[in-house]
Amino acid sequence: LFDSNFPDEVQRAEDFGAAILALCIQVGGTITGEHGVGIEKIDAMGGSVQAIEEGYIQKEIADAAYVYQKEMEAGESILVGVNKFTQDKEPFESLFSVNDSIRIQQIEKLVQLRANRDNAKVSAILANLTIAANGKENLMPIIIEAVENLATLGEIADTLRSVFGEY
Repeated sequence: LFDSNFPDEVQRAEDFGAAILALCIQVGGTITGEHGVGIEKIDAMGGSVQAIEEGYIQKEIADAAYVYQKEMEAGESILVGVNKFTQDKEPFESLFSVNDSIRIQQIEKLVQLRANRDNAKVSAILANLTIAANGKENLMPIIIEAVENLATLGEIADTLRSVFGEY
């Protein structure tokens, strides 16, 4: 027992708790989420980057998703419209659909845009964006330049995806 009126004893209690935590981590204990201390395990692993590289965070997410799914199936967790308060009748098939002529019109506008812009300049700007994205440069001025020279959102996004990937 510790008397909280004495600062040295409070520190001793905190140190004791930290020692227990370190022992739990050392023997592979799970101390995450609402039933544990959470971030301390990630810190003990060397930080978030190390935890991601070791697959720890992905494993915790997968484990939590599994537990949640089991709770849903058992009726222990409720998601309105999925496992509780569902409707017997089928919902509307489609409330809104875009007329195909709109898609054709947008494609025609895109073809016209590409025919009337300086495609060599757009390509050069997108190449600069790739170089900058691979470094530490601020990307916003290059993105603004790309937009001002009529690069499409798709072209800019594809350029960034080629560097950063998709998650």
